[in-house]
This record gives sequence, C-alpha cells and structure tokens, in this order.
Amino acid sequence: MLIDKLEEKNDFTNTEIVVANYILENLLEINEITIADLAKRTFTSKATIIRFCKKLGLFGFVDLQKKLSQEMIETKRLTELLNEEPVNEETTNKEVMNIVPSIYEKAITDTRLSINPNQMNRVLNRLKHVSKLDIYGTGITYSVAKTAAFKFSTLRIESEAHDGMNEHYILATQRRKNRIAIVLSFTGKNKMMVAVAKYLRKTGAFVIGIGDEGNGRLSEQCDEYFEIYQKKLILSMEVITAITATNYVIDILFISQLVSDYEQNKTNAIDVITNKIHNDIEFDT
Repeated sequence: MLIDKLEEKNDFTNTEIVVANYILENLLEINEITIADLAKRTFTSKATIIRFCKKLGLFGFVDLQKKLSQEMIETKRLTELLNEEPVNEETTNKEVMNIVPSIYEKAITDTRLSINPNQMNRVLNRLKHVSKLDIYGTGITYSVAKTAAFKFSTLRIESEAHDGMNEHYILATQRRKNRIAIVLSFTGKNKMMVAVAKYLRKTGAFVIGIGDEGNGRLSEQCDEYFEIYQKKLILSMEVITAITATNYVIDILFISQLVSDYEQNKTNAIDVITNKIHNDIEFDT
C-alpha cells in the first residue's frame, strides 16, 4: 500500500523523507492542495514532487492523491469492521463463553426473520414426497452437506452429499420421481454450485438453494432459495454465522420432516434403540 511505502521510507532521500512526512501528517487535506502547495510547504519544487511520485510507481501528483484517497477509504472501512468484531485483544475467556451464544442467536434470529413462511411451507410440502435427496456443497459447505445428509438418512430418506458436480450420477438418477436437491453456497455466488443447480434443474430435479444474497447468481437457478444471515467480519468469524444460519435452515427442514411422519419415525427410533441394547447384551455375553 502507498501509505506503507511512505511510512517505511525505503531508499528515500532526505528531501523525500520531508515530503513523505508532510503527506502522512496531513492525509486528510492532501486532496485539497495542489502540487505547487505541496512543494511550497515542504520547501521543495514541483519537479521534485513529480520525481518522488514516479519513484513510488505513480504517474504523478494527481495519481498520488487518488491512491491515497482510495487507501484512506479502505482503511476506514476496515477500521469500522474491526470495531464491529465481537472480540478484541482484551476479551477474556469468560466473555468468549457469553459472546459465542450471542453470535449463534444473531445468525439464527436474522435468518428466521428473512424466511417467508409461505415459501417454507411450499418446500416442506415437497419434502413430504421426496424419493431421493441430494445435498451439494464444496469446501466447507460440503462438510455441512455431509452432516445434513446423515440427519435425513436417520429418517430413512435416501440422502447423499456431493462435493461439486457429478454429471454421470445426476443423469443416472434423473428418472427418479420427486428428486430434490439442496445446493449450498455461503456467498450465493460460487460458480461450481451455480453450475450444479442449473444442471440439476435441467434434468428435472427440484432445487432448493441456501446462501447469501437472495438476488445472487445461485438464487436464479433454484426453484426455492433461502437467504441466510452472515455478518461481514474480518477475523475469520463470519464462517461461524454462515454455518450456524445454514444449519438452522436445514434443521427446520429436517425436524419438520420428522414431525410430518412422527409415529413412524418414533417407531424407527425405538427399533434402533432396542436393536442396540440387544446387540450390546449379546456382545457382553
């Protein structure tokens, strides 16, 4: 960054150091002065200022003003983001224990408020008749997809998680009726997930998207799309809000599906527990 170069002063002459110091001490007003003003205030010349700008890799003084303005805007934005971070170097372990639930709560509450109940009902009605459920993700969303597929499989729904596109698999299963696919993208713009959703719809699957920005590219390729909340943070914590919000939507689908066939799912759960107890007894003997 330009400001970093001015602060480091590598290979600067004494005259250039004077100019650099003046700029750093007057960043807020540097865009309001002329090259002649800067030369006068640093007891140099316009030619010296121009040479200095070119030494910094710039075209001239106007270019220097533009770059400094851009960097100041970005620095201000980053500072504001850092101020919004829920933790800092003084945060204690006890405070972290209270902060983490608040992060979860914020992600879930804001996502809940963004969900249209009528849309959710449409999706849940579709899920009642699902014959094959495929959940797609890539990278960290693939981890979320695997967990979700396991949840639905406990309800004896044929479910699989997929890391990216598998055209042969999609074509092999396209004759199955009531196929549903859930496509995950925290940004709502992942190119691979957009391509997956587009291909799935082309082969007749009902596609549910979950991700950021309801007007993003993924939403355009889905039959239904749930927008999740994820706070823009710097310290790698926005992934917490994204995962929490995505799991919240998935768990609504999962638990509603469980409730829709409650008696059968209760019977299945009892059978699993009974078999486990029986197997444990046999193993002990």
